[in-house]
Amino acid sequence: MAPLETSLRILLVDDIELNRMVAHKMLRRLGYVVDLASSGQETLSVLHHQTYDVVFMDIEMPDMDGLETTRCIRQLVSAKTEPWIIAMTACTMQGDRERCLDAGMNDYVPKPIERQTVTDALDRFQTFRQWPRQASTDKPLVELLDHSVPSSDQLLPAIDTEILHQLKLLSSGGDDLVIEVINSYLLDAPQRLQAIASAIAAGELVRVSQAAHAMRSLSASIGATQLANLCGVAESMARHQQSDISPSLLMQIQTEYDRVTTALSVMLRDHHEH
Repeated sequence: MAPLETSLRILLVDDIELNRMVAHKMLRRLGYVVDLASSGQETLSVLHHQTYDVVFMDIEMPDMDGLETTRCIRQLVSAKTEPWIIAMTACTMQGDRERCLDAGMNDYVPKPIERQTVTDALDRFQTFRQWPRQASTDKPLVELLDHSVPSSDQLLPAIDTEILHQLKLLSSGGDDLVIEVINSYLLDAPQRLQAIASAIAAGELVRVSQAAHAMRSLSASIGATQLANLCGVAESMARHQQSDISPSLLMQIQTEYDRVTTALSVMLRDHHEH
């Protein structure tokens, strides 16, 4: 593996603040200076004024998602300056690989993103740069990776502490970063949960899918794996136009959410006591 070139210009796109914060910390820890965008429209505006080597692109965003944003980039940015686009998503469902390829993306990393998958993706980009750039109509050179999702019926702890441990390694003040992430989650998650409940009550499947995906991504970033899995079930059902999402599923999500917030609150209390 070649040494990573930290002079790369990188744009990080994600609509969820906690996810942006964690990914930004990780890339900075690796030595990169990274610009941020929180929507598809903002991304297009930024790319109109600045060129980037690599764009880490969230897939599920409201209004203009990552796939549509990527299509616009491929149409609007010249082949000489177009960026290498790496998809970031908590979705690992059948057909996602093809959707990313068809939209013009070059590579794929799953959420929650990890240091090794990021360095591997950037290493693949550097390998690609040693080859002549293909015409924009060609298929990307990189074989996208398939990632399995744990089944929702696995018995898991409320919080995967290994994910929090990895967060601690992203900065010298590791404990402070974890506390910041926990507080951010506890502030953001309640409205995400309410969005799922109201969308299910209204029978609006597109909103159910979007809200469940956002909650899934947010929860995975904090290590709430079981909660993320349950939200993934709701998202999948909504995507497949299953309007009969049972009240029991929403109750399971709520129960697991309560378990998660209790565990996080204990962590905050223990931190303050020490």
